[in-house]
Amino acid sequence: MKKMIFAIALLLAVNCAVYAQANEQRRGGTRGAEMMKQRLKEELKFTDVKADSVTVIQQEFQLKNRELRTNSSMGDDQKKDRMEQNDAERKTRLKALLSEEEMKKLDAYMESMRKMRQERQQ
Repeated sequence: MKKMIFAIALLLAVNCAVYAQANEQRRGGTRGAEMMKQRLKEELKFTDVKADSVTVIQQEFQLKNRELRTNSSMGDDQKKDRMEQNDAERKTRLKALLSEEEMKKLDAYMESMRKMRQERQQ
């Protein structure tokens, strides 16, 4: 009986660990960042430096917004305002890094990714 309980507990622990890793990858962990960087270089023809910089900026603001969404001490309107401020700051930093044409390419790329994400969720 003890062995059976131990085996079930072990299976549950392994299942939780696997689920947590899969969830992190879906949320764009290091694998997501590498994929984004690769796409920026291949599809948008960004240099390594620009692709790295854009990826770092995107991840930084993604993390900030994720923290905001989980912050229970702020109201929805406050969260929305802060996320809009974050988006404006992100765009300012990207515009300082990229040319106008590259910024247009990036905006179009991000919009296509947003649409794909929405389609997957439906």
